[in-house]
Amino acid sequence: MGNKKTPTREANYSPPSEGSGVVSYRLAKKSNKNVIVGDSNQCIPKATLYEFGILTSSIHNAWMRYVCGRLKSDYRYSASIVYNNFVWAENITGKQKLQIEKYAQQILDIRKKYSDNSLADLYDSLTMPRDLLKAHQEIGQSC
Repeated sequence: MGNKKTPTREANYSPPSEGSGVVSYRLAKKSNKNVIVGDSNQCIPKATLYEFGILTSSIHNAWMRYVCGRLKSDYRYSASIVYNNFVWAENITGKQKLQIEKYAQQILDIRKKYSDNSLADLYDSLTMPRDLLKAHQEIGQSC
């Protein structure tokens, strides 16, 4: 993605370009450097847990729902409209950043715990596991 930040860790996070209006959270996922990114998703190379945490937070999701385009009722995430125009906190403390990273790691760990389920199933608003929902709520409160 044509981002304005320079991430520092060796992870790629790939938010899809399209998303259901039924899902409450963006489904960014961690991928390795061998994944080829096509036109239906995006990639944030060398992103940190902090970026992942912000992208999966309720604040970023509210921003995304407000500014992104739609195809039918599905969201169309755009790097140039949604990501690049998102206002990242400039005066975040080290403690706040660590807290967001902690909850971001919890989300990844919880997803791994339910690895037999697809992300679409995990994030179905009617069946989302409580521990996953709680971790997302904690990130939202930390932002």
